[in-house]
Amino acid sequence: MKSAQNDAQQAAKSKGDGDSAHHRDGVDAASVKHAADRVASGFELGNESIDQSLTEAVSSFANAVEQNLRILANEKAAQCRGRKRQPRQVPISLDP
Repeated sequence: MKSAQNDAQQAAKSKGDGDSAHHRDGVDAASVKHAADRVASGFELGNESIDQSLTEAVSSFANAVEQNLRILANEKAAQCRGRKRQPRQVPISLDP
């Protein structure tokens, strides 16, 4: 990042063959220390991955339920005013 690269240098770097091995070693050492610190603090990849997936699924489901409740409320209000509307079906998806 400190200097411009020519096409050959950029291609080599994209394949991991860049000329900044000393910089890469420093980054690797920092990465290893970070991983060791996370493990020592009780970090478990599986639990965090599952937590993230569940959070996304629950959020998506809650948004779908909220949207359906608004539709139902609008339809009920229309019925109360004497105007019948065809119910609108909205699929519920657990995908974020």
